[in-house]
Amino acid sequence: MRISKALNNERGAALILTLFLIMFISIVGVSLLNTTFYGQKNNVVAVQEQEEYYLLEGAIEMMLFEMKDYNKDDPTLYLMAEDEAGNVRNVLDGNGNPIPIRTKGSYFYLNDPSSPRLKTFNISGQDIQVRIENEVKNTAGDKYTFTISANKSTDNKFVRSVDFEVFSGDRPKNLAFDPEIPEVDPFPGEPILGYSYADNDINPNQIQNVGRLTEDFANIRRFYGVDNIAKSGTLTNSYIFAGNNKHYFTGMTLNKNSTLTIPAGQLVFVDYINLSGGGQPGSTVLKVDGILIVNEFNISGNINYQINGAIIVNKLVVSSNGLTIGTTAGVDPGGSGGGYEAPSREITEEDYTWSTKLENVTDMRTDRE
Repeated sequence: MRISKALNNERGAALILTLFLIMFISIVGVSLLNTTFYGQKNNVVAVQEQEEYYLLEGAIEMMLFEMKDYNKDDPTLYLMAEDEAGNVRNVLDGNGNPIPIRTKGSYFYLNDPSSPRLKTFNISGQDIQVRIENEVKNTAGDKYTFTISANKSTDNKFVRSVDFEVFSGDRPKNLAFDPEIPEVDPFPGEPILGYSYADNDINPNQIQNVGRLTEDFANIRRFYGVDNIAKSGTLTNSYIFAGNNKHYFTGMTLNKNSTLTIPAGQLVFVDYINLSGGGQPGSTVLKVDGILIVNEFNISGNINYQINGAIIVNKLVVSSNGLTIGTTAGVDPGGSGGGYEAPSREITEEDYTWSTKLENVTDMRTDRE
């Protein structure tokens, strides 16, 4: 009887222990399930937040790239030239216009009030709003401090902000110039046959074929590099144009019933030409396909003058009707014509470009909304 009661007591204890173990395992299982669920949920949130963070970083980079890519001529700044005496003047392009300073980079983006301070970029289907804030220019005028902030347009969790400072660098230096050489191109876009001397005698039948030069003839000669050159000999039909593309003579003589041609791409300077010509009209020809520069030129007689390039004359007398000027004759505003390229000032883009010097990141932060 006593043994039976003991066995019953042991069975009851085992049952209680079993129930306790089941309850404990259930509690632990539920806890593990909750931990796994919330862990997965936190992982999803963390991934979403990380994705948003990288979207904001990318938008800031895009804004900064646009600022660095800024490239615009400043209508208030021009390339200047200075001589040894300190005289300063504008440098002009081939059309006679001042060359503006080209500004590049984030400093000049900020310096331009028309540059956008608020932009929206779409990245992976998400609209990211980017703002330039806290923009301050220092007293010296060579540095900006500013903040670029970004956040999603909707459902945003963060605002990402980066602080910058940018410096302007130095303005392009004045070019050196020789005051004895004209900086201004001497041609107004015409002439076909140009003269500069005041008392020229021009036949009314030919007046429409000539144009007055806008620059002094001495400057014309300096412009083409034919000033104070050693002139010698006389240009005749037998001269061979070889080697150099510039040729200098004291005079010119045409053989009767023959043709003297100044080839395209060649420049000839002659101090004095007086051609009265003989024989039948048109039997003797002076053909200018290049450029002919003459101090004093008397165009007369029975000679057939064919100008397909250009003639530039100081003192000009036209008393002959045997003057034919081609439709493409003359020089352009830069002084090139007849296949001859005028002297270049060799101004490069670097001479008139002012680039942002330096960009520094001074702080960065992410604020939770």
